[in-house]
Amino acid sequence: MELEAQSKVTQQLSCLVIDDQEIVRDIVVDVIEDLGIKCTQVGTNSNLTLSDVSKFDLMITDIRLGRDSMSGLQFLKMLREAGSQIPTLLISGFSFEEVEESCSPENLTLFLGKPFLPQDLIQSVQRILSLR
Repeated sequence: MELEAQSKVTQQLSCLVIDDQEIVRDIVVDVIEDLGIKCTQVGTNSNLTLSDVSKFDLMITDIRLGRDSMSGLQFLKMLREAGSQIPTLLISGFSFEEVEESCSPENLTLFLGKPFLPQDLIQSVQRILSLR
C-alpha cells in the first residue's frame, strides 16, 4: 500500500528537463516518467522565466548548454536570486568540483555526473524530492 500511495504522489509531480543534447533529454524523460512524474523537455533555457520554472516541482538541467543558453549554473543562480526554491539536479560530464559550492541539500541542489545509470538518476531524483 505504501508503494501505491507513493505512486499517486509522484503522478502529481512535474519535472523540467533542460539539456542541449536531445538523446540525453529523451533518456532522462523516459526514466523520470517511469516514476510517474510528468516531464517537459527543452534544449535551452534562453526563453525560460521564473514564472515558467515555478510551474514545476523539480528541475534537471545540464550545466553546459551550448552557445544559445546561459550555463545551467548561471540559470540556477538567477532563479535562486529571484527567490525560486525549485529542487534542482545538475547533470554534467564535467567534474563535481566545478559545481560543488552550488550543490547542497540546504540549497535544494544536487549533482549527478554523466554518464549515469538509470538507477542513479532515480536515486538522485528521489533524494532531491525528499528535501522539499
